Amino acid sequence: MIRLAAALLLLISLPAAAEPTHDELIALINQARADYGLGAVRGNANLGVAARGHAADMATNDFLSHTGSDGRKLVERVAASGYAYAYVSEAVAGGARSPREALHMWLTSANHRDLVLSPEAREVGIGIAHSPHSTYKTYWAAVFGRRFGE
Repeated sequence: MIRLAAALLLLISLPAAAEPTHDELIALINQARADYGLGAVRGNANLGVAARGHAADMATNDFLSHTGSDGRKLVERVAASGYAYAYVSEAVAGGARSPREALHMWLTSANHRDLVLSPEAREVGIGIAHSPHSTYKTYWAAVFGRRFGE
């Protein structure tokens, strides 16, 4: 039993970058950006904290919004992650079954497309959360940012 608990703890504590869907989504975002002549964004751990927290909140509390269940806005979540931003934006989606489908949803929404393809963005954090009894089942968040001086 102790061995099982230790194995579960190890799985829970793995960083998000270890999940292939995060890396796959960043690669797809960068391909879309390249198609429009834009530079790539790189993964950022602090933005990932903000994105994962928001995706988990949406999944746990069964909602889809840029405002958290606690009323916090994106800028508050990003500041709480320790990311000192000069630019920050967020794309959210619910119900996509794969990174490719999430990106497709964002690129076919004018507002989200503008965020994904913003020339201001330099970094991104990805959050993906699942809740089988929720409306959308899978919730996605991509938090884009640029630090001061970059």
